[in-house]
Amino acid sequence: MAPQHSSPTRDDFERQDFTIDEVASATPCSRRFLEGQIAAGRLRAHKVGRKTLILREDWEQWLRSRPKEPS
Repeated sequence: MAPQHSSPTRDDFERQDFTIDEVASATPCSRRFLEGQIAAGRLRAHKVGRKTLILREDWEQWLRSRPKEPS
């Protein structure tokens, strides 16, 4: 049985990669939305075995590229 992972904590931000589920649970983005962004080539992700990982650097770049919401 695979170990269960809890939601990311502040300490997890020291990590350099996250699964789609970890990003989805820590943000308002759904797994489906993130998968769509990856499929469209807007968010870079890497396959490692059966896992899809999003590097912190790629996540931060994606966040910077998003249009700003009006205040």
